[in-house]
Amino acid sequence: MKRILLITLLAFAFMACNDDDDNDKNCEDQNLATTSLEDTYGCVDTPYQMDIDLTDTFTIISTTEEFESRVTGSCYPEIDFDKYDLIIGKHQLNSGIDAIVYDLIEDCETQKLILNVTFLLNAATISPNITYHILSLKQDNIASLTVNIQDEN
Repeated sequence: MKRILLITLLAFAFMACNDDDDNDKNCEDQNLATTSLEDTYGCVDTPYQMDIDLTDTFTIISTTEEFESRVTGSCYPEIDFDKYDLIIGKHQLNSGIDAIVYDLIEDCETQKLILNVTFLLNAATISPNITYHILSLKQDNIASLTVNIQDEN
């Protein structure tokens, strides 16, 4: 009888240890490839040469018509909107920038997209309102996108 009880307890303990905790450990966020208008279409200095009527927010542009009606600047590439979505936004800085770093992630638990935009600041006393952007391969979950902005000295 003690042996049956011991086997039963061990079986329950084993099943309790094999719940979703193991699946959570196997879940990893996925870094998604991105490109830019500079890299893909040869545009130059887009943080200063491209503009969209936004204030500290972003939008997703998915058609040529929307791009042509909303974006102004010195570069008008023929973006392949069958392949890409343009994520574009504006951010007011307190100083100049040396670079912008982008990291597009798909959260493994929620399947939502997160774009981390990091502005690497310098000591310049100008306070520009910068346009940032990436071209993302078409994603079914693009509407779930969240953009996180970070300024780093």
